[in-house]
Amino acid sequence: MGPERAFAIVEGAAPSLLFARQEKAVPLVLRNEGTRAWLPGERVSLSYHWLDRSGATVVFEGARTAIPGEVPPGAEVRVEARLRAPDSVGGHRLRWEMVEEGVCWFSNGSAPPSPSPVLVLPGPLDGRALFLAALLLAVLAWRFGRAGAPLAGARVLSVADLVWLSFALAAKQEAVLREARRAADAGAAWAVVAGGALLGLALLALPRRARPLAAWTAAAAASLLLLADIVYLRFFGDLLSLAALGAAGQAGEVSASIFALLSASDAWLFADLLPGAALVLAVRRLQPRAGRLPAWAATALLAVLLLPGARIGWRLAHARGGPMVQVFQNVQVVAAVGALNFHAWDLGSALRARLARP
Repeated sequence: MGPERAFAIVEGAAPSLLFARQEKAVPLVLRNEGTRAWLPGERVSLSYHWLDRSGATVVFEGARTAIPGEVPPGAEVRVEARLRAPDSVGGHRLRWEMVEEGVCWFSNGSAPPSPSPVLVLPGPLDGRALFLAALLLAVLAWRFGRAGAPLAGARVLSVADLVWLSFALAAKQEAVLREARRAADAGAAWAVVAGGALLGLALLALPRRARPLAAWTAAAAASLLLLADIVYLRFFGDLLSLAALGAAGQAGEVSASIFALLSASDAWLFADLLPGAALVLAVRRLQPRAGRLPAWAATALLAVLLLPGARIGWRLAHARGGPMVQVFQNVQVVAAVGALNFHAWDLGSALRARLARP
């Protein structure tokens, strides 16, 4: 007689390539190869384990996908499996597994399917990807800054500092939500883009020679602020606000705890600043050849990108019971508009409250 709990995958396969922390729906057809039916009341779910190349467990508790309805022995069921890639990059192996919550994993009594190889790459908003993107932009900007290089390339790359800054700020704000284990709300991406566009427009108003250095300074300052957010989040479970700064006098008492909360992975918040400095020098070298046309084109593009996010921000700021009207946790505002927009909103609220005092 066979095992009570067993399954097989009869259709579908694991993806061969994923980005770190990427979430993906994987269509699979499962067959009940045990002697017991899978009943909804028994909370039978599909899950998975992530292993490294040596077979050591990287992630044991994978996301759960509920089995829809009763599945008798020998019957098949189609599911959209929820899969989340691990944080670590490189070669991994994915082992699908089933679990009856509160009872056991199916592999306790039967052999699970063989693991599948999966290559996990740095995500497009990962610190390592940002480092490589900034390095590539710097190399291209230096190359097109040479005499005799195509003018069209020089014009495009003369605003590369703003391109790098925009992607860097968006990526680093995503790290705050990841630390909070929160997903961004619908429309939050447009709000983040609008905040970056507004900063870009302010930088374009500066003298051309000063703008690249100002962009680098903005990226460095934002990195420090977001690191403070992440550390504060680990310690207090919420984001740093101006009201919380009133307790700064106690910082010395918890400094040891603050340093203990720092992680080596936090260094990726600053990794792109080094190639970013090379990019600043290259853009300053390009500007005399490029003329003013790229700045005008960038201004028009940023103004267009500002509009959808500004509309979302206005609606959230005036929605009755919305996350920016009734604030129970600062992280709920971050999920709605992004971390840097939260700090701008927090500063504006503090200034309004101060000016309203008699």
